[in-house]
This record gives sequence, structure tokens and C-alpha cells, in this order.
Amino acid sequence: MPGHLGAVGGMRDARDLDSSVTAVREVFEETGLLDVGHLPSAPWRLRAEARKGSVIPQCFFKFGEGAHVDWWVLLLSGPGTFVAAKDSAECADISRMLPHLPSAKLAPCFGHAWMEAARVPELPKSVELMGGLQRRVGEAVEALTARRFRG
Repeated sequence: MPGHLGAVGGMRDARDLDSSVTAVREVFEETGLLDVGHLPSAPWRLRAEARKGSVIPQCFFKFGEGAHVDWWVLLLSGPGTFVAAKDSAECADISRMLPHLPSAKLAPCFGHAWMEAARVPELPKSVELMGGLQRRVGEAVEALTARRFRG
């Protein structure tokens, strides 16, 4: 979904070498997005599966750190190639929130919505977001914009 964003989060497993591995693993487990299999921090099984028709993302980089969290942004090259998510049980049903999210669409994975990144500032104050997510999404958009203009 070009121009749209989704927020996925999770905890680092003991076997994750660093937060990039955690980010890739969580995105795949919770959304089934095969495109992340092209990233260097993807496990070999996901890399093999990704070769079957998904597209290499434009970029993936860390843009922020917190006391117990790293923030990564992923920019897809197309609409994304999805398979059934492995951890959909960890995701809540957010369909009730969709009317409150400008231009939001339910992603092809349970518990995630995609919305136009440019419309994040329009989120009503009544939509509660964890840990300053709205601010972090704005920072991710700024980081992507800065990287694009640097080349």
C-alpha cells in the first residue's frame, strides 16, 4: 500500500542478535510480510521464502532509540507480499478503531491497520496511542524524507 504505514512491535528474544533481527522477526510473525525476507537480518528460512515473488524493500533503518526500545522504519517498494501471519493471536481486533484513523485500511493481517503517513497528524486526540507512537511515526517520516533527499 504505497504511501501507507503500519506500526508493529514486539520484544527481543534471547536468540535475536540485535534489534534489527527483532524488528524483522516481529514484522514477519505479526503481519506475514514476506518482503522483509530480503533484509540482511532475516533468518535464512524467511530469505528462501521471500525469493518466491516478494519485492526488495527500498530501505530499512533504525531512526530512534529509547530506554528499552529501538525504532526502525521500513519503506516497501510496492504493496507488499503477505502470507498468513504466525502470531495473529498476539494482535488485538482493531476494526473498531478504523473509523477514527484517517484513510485507514485493515491490512491483510489481523490486528494491523495501514494509513497514509501524511495523515498521521490528523489523528484525533481521542485515539490513544502507546508510548508516543504518533510522535515516533512523525519522526520516521522525517527520517525517510531526509534519507531520500540525501540519496
